[in-house]
Amino acid sequence: MLRLRADFRYGEGCGGACAAAAAARARGLVGDRVTVCVPGGELTVTLGATARLAGPVAAVFEARRVELAERLRGQLAGRTAPGAPLAERVRELAVIQDEAGYLARAAVDDEGTILLEHNCAILNVARGTAAACEAELALFRDLLDADVVRESHIVAGDRCCSYRITPRA
Repeated sequence: MLRLRADFRYGEGCGGACAAAAAARARGLVGDRVTVCVPGGELTVTLGATARLAGPVAAVFEARRVELAERLRGQLAGRTAPGAPLAERVRELAVIQDEAGYLARAAVDDEGTILLEHNCAILNVARGTAAACEAELALFRDLLDADVVRESHIVAGDRCCSYRITPRA
C-alpha cells in the first residue's frame, strides 16, 4: 500500500484523491486499495470498475467542501465582476445551487441577503451526519467571504434551508 498526499491547493478534493489513486495504479505503483491523506483524516480508495471512497465522515465532507469551493469559486468568478456586491454574489450562488438541484433562490430584506434552498440534494446523507451541513456552511462562508448563519434547516423538519448572509464584521 502506498500513501499518497493530495495537494488541495489546486482543488483536488474527493475527485482528486480518486484520480491520484487511479493514476498510481495505472503506473503499477499501487494495488487496488490506496490510502490518501486529506484535510481532516485519511481516505481509502478502492479501485475496481469504479473508484469507491471511504473514510471518516468529516474527512470525506471536508475533502468534498474543498473540491466544491474550487469549482464554485471559478463559476462565481465567471458570472460576477471582481469586487461584485455581496447580494450579487449570493444571487449567482443561488443560480449555481439551483442548477445543482437545490431549488435555490436569493432574497434581500431589511437585514441583508438570504439564500434559500428548497431541496437538499444530499438529504439522506445529511440526516445521518451533521458533517454534511457543517461543510455546506463552511463552503458558503468561504465562497462569499461573509458571515453565514443558518436560520432554517430541512434536516430539522423545516420546509427549506435558509441562510442569512451578511458582510464580515
